[in-house]
Amino acid sequence: MFSISQIVMSHLLHPAVKTVHYRVGITHTAIICGLFAFSPIFSLADEIDSAIETLQKIEANNVGNQKAISAVQILQTAQTNSLFRVLEGMKGASPIGKNYLSGAAGSLYLRDRDSLRSQLEAFLDDKQQDGESRYLVFQWLTENRNELREQMLDRMLDDPSLELRFDAVAQTLKKLEKETEPAPLKRLLDSARHPDQIEAISKLLKVAGQPVDQAQVFGFLMQWQTIGPFDNVDQKHFNTVYDVEKKLVANDFDPKAKYRGKTSEVAWQEYISDDPAGIVDLAKVYDNEKGAIAYARAVFVAKQSVDVEFRLGCINANKLWVNGKSVLMNEVYHSGMSIDQYIGHVKLNQGENVVVLKICQNEQTETWAQRWQFQLRVSDATGKAILAQNR
Repeated sequence: MFSISQIVMSHLLHPAVKTVHYRVGITHTAIICGLFAFSPIFSLADEIDSAIETLQKIEANNVGNQKAISAVQILQTAQTNSLFRVLEGMKGASPIGKNYLSGAAGSLYLRDRDSLRSQLEAFLDDKQQDGESRYLVFQWLTENRNELREQMLDRMLDDPSLELRFDAVAQTLKKLEKETEPAPLKRLLDSARHPDQIEAISKLLKVAGQPVDQAQVFGFLMQWQTIGPFDNVDQKHFNTVYDVEKKLVANDFDPKAKYRGKTSEVAWQEYISDDPAGIVDLAKVYDNEKGAIAYARAVFVAKQSVDVEFRLGCINANKLWVNGKSVLMNEVYHSGMSIDQYIGHVKLNQGENVVVLKICQNEQTETWAQRWQFQLRVSDATGKAILAQNR
């Protein structure tokens, strides 16, 4: 039987859940879990929606505050049919809000599970519900039922829930570990979204004689024009709008233009990444310049107007614009870099879309602070690559 702690932590730590979620420590988790002691059941129908809304908006710095505690107490004493209102409330909630709500849902489930199985199955089948709440229900339904779990996962390779899809791909990947025919591996690759799984399947395909272009599978932008370095001594110019930035954001681009840089006149140059992870190494381009800024420009030609996600990995402070609109802004230096580290939502126009990045390096001298680089890819909401026509 799942404990409340297991229910909350399984949601928090599932590998398919993006790691940019708030870093909730053990102390915070204990606070969340400790709120779900059973209390007498009584009707609070008029307060349930308000409690759910409160928890949906909770942010990391609100962990353990009185409003959250009161909201959880209302939900834990709710009537039986309130479980599904809580599960539905996970959709659109903040990461920490989801942890509160999943814990409350777990409390209600343990109290009333014997009468809820058919309703839980219907909730799991509803792919419009939040993916993490459906995964929570899946865990309940398949607890100590390995055969049922395997049967369900066999049908979930293309599920919109990233958590369910991750487990489904993992199960199939285990079965294909010694596969020498490329066809089933290619089908599995098309279902995979998690970087580790894509890399594992790619290795198997290479052994099977079908090497994979991982940069294309992920949808990394590989062709860039860059310019720099511009001054960022003492990290003073993250918000400075240099002339080149003004023109780039206004889509007034002249590839022959030159600008006053940090120490001399600078000009545009072409950069084509040959890295499987789409890395653009600005330190290499600009001789490991410190206290500096570089700009990068790319053109993404879209077949049609479409909603996409721009997913940036960058160890430096960064800004991203698409078609002149600000998408991402992160003034963070050397705290780590990972694929899909920052995600921005954009509606691409049919035809040309101009992508502009500002990447700022500081002056730290430690070995681990020497990288000045980024990777950027375009995908749908599940992480499946959307490729430009001009790729």
